[in-house]
Amino acid sequence: MVTRLDFQSPSPATPRLITFGAPGAMTIDNHELTGGAVEIGGNFDLRFTESHNLGMSESTIRMSGIGARQQTFEVMSMDRGPVASALSANPDHSFPLGTLEIGPIPTTVTLIDARDNDGAGQTQRETLYTETLIIAPGSRLNTAGFKIYCRTKSIGGTVDNPANIIALGSDCPTDLNAVGLTDDADFTIFLAAYYILDCATPAMTAGCPGDLNSDSVVDDADFTVFVVGYDALVCP
Repeated sequence: MVTRLDFQSPSPATPRLITFGAPGAMTIDNHELTGGAVEIGGNFDLRFTESHNLGMSESTIRMSGIGARQQTFEVMSMDRGPVASALSANPDHSFPLGTLEIGPIPTTVTLIDARDNDGAGQTQRETLYTETLIIAPGSRLNTAGFKIYCRTKSIGGTVDNPANIIALGSDCPTDLNAVGLTDDADFTIFLAAYYILDCATPAMTAGCPGDLNSDSVVDDADFTVFVVGYDALVCP
C-alpha cells in the first residue's frame, strides 16, 4: 500500500506535527496514515524549524511524478558536512530521511531551498541527509548545487552533478550535536539527559539524546559508551 500526498508548506503560525514511522506509517496532526512508503505525486515542500516536529528518519519518500514529470524537493537540514550523526533528529535543524526514491515512474526531481528550515537565513544553503538514495532508471536528479549526504545509493538514472552526492562517514553516536567531534558540548547535552534519566519523562529532550544503548534510560551504561567517544574526540 502506498500513501500518495502532495505536500505543501503548513502555516508558520500553526506548525503541524508530522511523524513518519516504520514501515512508512505517518501521522499528521494526530491522524495516522499507513503504508509501505509515502509517495509524492507533486512537489515536496515543507517548512519546519523544530526537528522533532517532523520525524522522517525511518520513512521512504518516493517521488513518483504521478500527474507531473517535473517535481521539486525542498532540502531542509543544516549542512554539517559528511557526519553520520546528522542522520539523527537530535541535533537542532536536522531533518534526516530514511530513503529518498526517485521513480520507479520516470520523473525529474530538482532540489530547492525555498524555506529557512535551519534558521540560518537563506544565505546558508541547506542540504539533505538520507540513509539511502535511489534513482530509478529513466529518472533524473537535478541537485542544482545542493548536496545530498547518504550512507548507501543506487543510481540507475542520471544526476546533473554526481559530486554533490556525498558518502557519510562512520557512525559516531556520541557526537550528540553532529559536528564530527565528541567534546564538552556533547558532554553538556549528555549530562542534562543523564540527570533526567528516564526517556519517557516530559522534561527529557525529544529523541532522548544520551540513550546510547537504546534502553529508554540515560544511565551509567550510556556514560560508559560516551566516555569512549569523548576520549577519542574526533569521530572515525
